Amino acid sequence: MTPTTSIIKAINQVLLNLLPEKQQEVLNFVLDIQNQPKTQNPVFKEQKSKAVLVQELRELFKELQSDPEIQKITEEEIKAEIDPYREGK
Repeated sequence: MTPTTSIIKAINQVLLNLLPEKQQEVLNFVLDIQNQPKTQNPVFKEQKSKAVLVQELRELFKELQSDPEIQKITEEEIKAEIDPYREGK
């Protein structure tokens, strides 16, 4: 199965579960974007391997951790940000 076939099947499944008015909105949207200049969809670009993505993420973390402003953040400040989030505030 090609990536395009998978996308078409996923779109069809979503469309089947929409109300008729929403299906019409989707159709109108598709007809509208057909008239726009075509651009490369990032979903179809070559996907990187997990190993490459992990390496890029590690490099990003190193870069961020070397930032002097980030190094000034204390454990208490981090906790003060995380605790309300965990409590749903």
